[in-house]
Amino acid sequence: MYPRFVQMLLDDQFPNLPKDPSDELPLEHMDSETLKRLNTYRRVKPEDEPRYR
Repeated sequence: MYPRFVQMLLDDQFPNLPKDPSDELPLEHMDSETLKRLNTYRRVKPEDEPRYR
């Protein structure tokens, strides 16, 4: 139910536990193009966007 929490506990208990690199999920930061696509998907109008980021 809480895999990240359990992984943190295991990392704390067993710091040298071998990990499979293919088992990790790569994360990428969202850039402005991705945010524009999300706004289009949610149908947010440009005039409804906040004035700050």
